[in-house]
Amino acid sequence: MDDTLELTTEQKAARIAALRALLETEGWKIIQAEITEDIRITESKLFGDVPLANGETIEGLRRERIDRLELRELPANLIREYGEEDAETPDLDPYKE
Repeated sequence: MDDTLELTTEQKAARIAALRALLETEGWKIIQAEITEDIRITESKLFGDVPLANGETIEGLRRERIDRLELRELPANLIREYGEEDAETPDLDPYKE
């Protein structure tokens, strides 16, 4: 995420807190369950016995699966990304309090 480089440590911490709070909401749990079900359906078309719908392609279903997996894990991935950047770029200013 390119704009994370422009965020202060405090802004990153605030985003991490907001994303952690989001993960605990019923709304996110519903969205996550729906995405998980969509992934299950897509995987059953790719790897199971469910026939492809008219116009669907294997490559399209693969991309759709990857996109949904990334979407389902987006809050957790952002939390990790915001936390890693602070660990990678410690404040080296010896005069800063």
